[in-house]
Amino acid sequence: MRLYINYKIKDSGKGKFLKKLIPCLSDIGVKCSFNKKHADIALGIRYWRGKVNMPKVLRVDGVYIWKNKTTFWRNNLTKKAIKESDSVIWQSDFCKYMVSGILGVKAKKSFVVFNGAVPGDYVRDKKNKRPIVIMSARWKGRPWKRLKDCIRVAREVRRREDVYFLVAGKYDKNLSEKGIRFLGHLNERELCRRLANADAMLNLSYNDWCPNAVVEALCAGLPVVCNNCCGTKELVEENSRIINVDPDPKPKYLKVDNPPKVDVSMVADALLDVLHNSNRRVVEKLDINNIAEQYKRTFEETLNA
Repeated sequence: MRLYINYKIKDSGKGKFLKKLIPCLSDIGVKCSFNKKHADIALGIRYWRGKVNMPKVLRVDGVYIWKNKTTFWRNNLTKKAIKESDSVIWQSDFCKYMVSGILGVKAKKSFVVFNGAVPGDYVRDKKNKRPIVIMSARWKGRPWKRLKDCIRVAREVRRREDVYFLVAGKYDKNLSEKGIRFLGHLNERELCRRLANADAMLNLSYNDWCPNAVVEALCAGLPVVCNNCCGTKELVEENSRIINVDPDPKPKYLKVDNPPKVDVSMVADALLDVLHNSNRRVVEKLDINNIAEQYKRTFEETLNA
């Protein structure tokens, strides 16, 4: 099978995922190319770039959930692309629910396939003197990621026990907090090392479709404490904790610039419970090899249809 990828890989979550997916697809007989010539089927990312005259599978990783002229225009590109596509891959059931509802569109054929990572990339090489919790995201300009609330939780946890926190990813301004190390943006190798040597992840995002940071943590074997009302809860297994910090979402535009504050004490309880009672365990369903197999089946079913 020859796959045309209708996307230019950039330094983003989408690009990061594709760099892992393409070699695995090649290993199972899906020849990937960024040239449409002689291709059997096309994979688009969020919307179609130029004219594509072949069976089309669109990967949808969400929509802009706040409304202005720019986001409305970009969301319409996704809506148009969904209508034009033979199949749509949603990153999570939450993604399918919210995007379909907000845009008022239904895919001809739907598949839910999570993001994936490579468990072998995460090799633990030290034993911690005290537990380490990592928080990873692109925080800058994204208040719905709730960095402020994560810091509040860290303070509460540290008030009770000697736990050390790491914050990976770009943030808006210089931050300093006792017991928290702000690492900034990390290259792939360093992020893998930090995840491998942590003991848990905290992710409180108000809205997340299928965050790469959480996928990576779960492939590193970390238990995750996460929110109840986004795609993240579909990724985790029994050794993680899902906490009820937000009301169930409706498929509509949200006020993401000022997300509701979380119950700090409840989150701290869950995080300490994970550190004391959960074992490290790789979530196999997120292994990029398993994800590649699901993509291949999607392509095959689309072609057969």
